[in-house]
Amino acid sequence: MFSQQRLLSRIRASDLCQRDAPMPTAWQAIGWWEARRVAFNLIVGSAGTISSVLVCVVGLGSYFLFDSDFGVPDPPLFALFAVVIYAIMANACYTGGWVAELVIRKAWPEQADRFAALSLAL
Repeated sequence: MFSQQRLLSRIRASDLCQRDAPMPTAWQAIGWWEARRVAFNLIVGSAGTISSVLVCVVGLGSYFLFDSDFGVPDPPLFALFAVVIYAIMANACYTGGWVAELVIRKAWPEQADRFAALSLAL
């Protein structure tokens, strides 16, 4: 079993989170983040898909086994809206990552690259 610290260390060491060379300009830093957005969306989308399947299994199980509508939104179309809002907010928060890096770059320029790799890993 992995400890959280070991798992974070492995994620930070992955190619996705590594920043081999310092980014001298803000545009290069933004480019570094944006080059990883597709991978981020695939990871978050996979987690969301697994979560949605589990919620559906629980909802259907409660309906058929216990004659209860536990876990099923009313109307069920609300679940689709929740998925769309989740995707939009995940990308807004991802954009907040490079915005925060630009702020860090102004305040503590020597820490910006370390901050970017660590915050993406988290």
